[in-house]
Amino acid sequence: MGNIVKFADLDPHWERIKEETIIKYGNDDHEVTNKIAKELGVEKKVILLT
Repeated sequence: MGNIVKFADLDPHWERIKEETIIKYGNDDHEVTNKIAKELGVEKKVILLT
């Protein structure tokens, strides 16, 4: 889920989404994934496996 933060040369639509994601969650793809998973209510056991 957090891979969007590491892409480069995106079209303007996806670049905007990338920037919004970085502002909200940070720029570490693993941490972004964990934060989104927590926000979605994924169990802690599952998050530890990511």
